[in-house]
Amino acid sequence: MDMRKLSLNFTLFKGRFATEQLLEFLERLLRQHQEKIVLILDGHPVHRSKAVGDWGTAHADRLELHFLPPRTPRTSTRTSRSTPT
Repeated sequence: MDMRKLSLNFTLFKGRFATEQLLEFLERLLRQHQEKIVLILDGHPVHRSKAVGDWGTAHADRLELHFLPPRTPRTSTRTSRSTPT
């Protein structure tokens, strides 16, 4: 991966985040970037929706979707603080 081609893309919207907003964002990403896109998503229900999965499969030649693992108390740095005795 050419580190000189990394970019941060985002969108702002009013109201509740829904599948339609994410699909519009993904479409815009494909229009703006000609190279293959690697996108890292968290576990938000919209990110894991069937519609997004189907869209990702249909565009797998241009887009790789990767999902962060779910947070658990064992891996969370916030809950693993040691308590002074």
